Amino acid sequence: MTTYPISGPPITPSTEDIKLVNNQGIAQSPFSGHASIVNNFSQWQVQLSFPNQQRGSSIAKQQIAWVMSLNGTMGSFLYQPHGSGKAIIGKSIYNGAYAESNVIAVQGWTGSEATGLEVGDYFSLNNSLHQITVVPTNASSGRANIEFQPPLRKDYAGGAIVEFVAPKVELRLSSGDQSNGYSQDAEVMYLRSLSCVQKL
Repeated sequence: MTTYPISGPPITPSTEDIKLVNNQGIAQSPFSGHASIVNNFSQWQVQLSFPNQQRGSSIAKQQIAWVMSLNGTMGSFLYQPHGSGKAIIGKSIYNGAYAESNVIAVQGWTGSEATGLEVGDYFSLNNSLHQITVVPTNASSGRANIEFQPPLRKDYAGGAIVEFVAPKVELRLSSGDQSNGYSQDAEVMYLRSLSCVQKL
């Protein structure tokens, strides 16, 4: 029996469309125009396309079997955005972090060492993906306060590992009708794109 999440697709996507969608409730006054906005939750959405393969090739068969193993929307897999990841290791949360917060104090640098991080970089906490919006160039006393989106969905204890090397998000298919299928001609197998959402 398959245990989820499984690893990512056997074929590297040729294109990736990734976005963060904020599910928000808005109530606007018809008199003043003032709006009350509540952010219910945020969720990554990812669209993956794959290169055509030689008809009957082993790798194409592996890709099809991988999609089928997700069992529609029931299963999930881990995915690392293209171009993400930095050789920054040994970093962890300092003194805890809390649900709904979008700032964490990260420890593991030495003194005022350069953090090596930039706005736009990704990190993950237990396969929950986040993107940096504000980060200091240098640490202070070995720590750096990092602002990011989306906000945390749960509490994390001090010492929880912050993953910069291979940040991943747990995804599932957005609909069950993607669980199988492809098209082909006499020589080429055309693999279908996958529309995925973060598993919450």
